[in-house]
Amino acid sequence: MTLTIAAYGMILLIVYLLIREKCSLAPVFILVPVAAALCCGFSMTEIAGFVAQGIWYEDEEYKLTKGTLRCRYVQQEMGG
Repeated sequence: MTLTIAAYGMILLIVYLLIREKCSLAPVFILVPVAAALCCGFSMTEIAGFVAQGIWYEDEEYKLTKGTLRCRYVQQEMGG
């Protein structure tokens, strides 16, 4: 329940900052979620893991080699 409240608060803060033109897009979409995650008790290592999960993923069909990761959008464009 706490994470839900934090998520709604984060969305409201982002909308407020963007509507009132208090900040540009990049700082709002980078700093606000990180600050919200820190307030919820997550460490920077855990937050980095969330970011990595959101951008990269491992698929059995495309086994990753030598520690390189493929972007899901590139795989989708390739028909994967």
